[in-house]
Amino acid sequence: MNSGQFKKGEPSWNKGTHLSGMLGKHHRLESKSKIGEANKKDNPKTNLNILIRKSPQFKEWRLSVFDKDNYVCQECGADQKLNRNLRLHPHHIKAFAVYPALRFKVDNGKTLCESCHGKVHDIDFNGFHRKYTCPICGKIFEPQNGQYSRKTCSKECGYEYRKLHGNTKKGKHYPHLQRARIGNCLVCGKEYRATADFKTRKQKYCSHACYLKARWGL
Repeated sequence: MNSGQFKKGEPSWNKGTHLSGMLGKHHRLESKSKIGEANKKDNPKTNLNILIRKSPQFKEWRLSVFDKDNYVCQECGADQKLNRNLRLHPHHIKAFAVYPALRFKVDNGKTLCESCHGKVHDIDFNGFHRKYTCPICGKIFEPQNGQYSRKTCSKECGYEYRKLHGNTKKGKHYPHLQRARIGNCLVCGKEYRATADFKTRKQKYCSHACYLKARWGL
């Protein structure tokens, strides 16, 4: 027998709503710990690796390596003092994962530029600092604030790009993406944007004056 507040065969009180039953309430400490354990990632080594690389000790080691090498790439000789846009990486001479005791030894690190470091590990390090070429004006730009899906360097170029590349999303769920058809007026030949198109009738004239002229000769 069900002794709780829910009766068998009857719908739940919150069916069809977005309420979970915890509105205005708080989880107990025991429940919070269980939720935290359930949300942990399957690979604890990855979490530890990220924590170590974001720690103050690692940041201090990184700067110490740069100071030791005078902010110069030890492979190609690129100098950050001469090129402020040069990105430097601290590289572990003996691998970070294999020699944990040497992770923060300054002698075990050397300065490499982004390109040389990528060649050592066969990795393309431009993921967070990638540069794009604007298809409208040809300007090379770097997206800000993680906007890596941007295709143009500015709003003005974005307007021009969207004019040339129509969006395939159409229908009532995307009214802000719909664009009116462009046509030529049958009377004056002026180009217009058809804002009065319907299923059974398409706009033919650029203005009401042209419509009256065609219909009544006014």
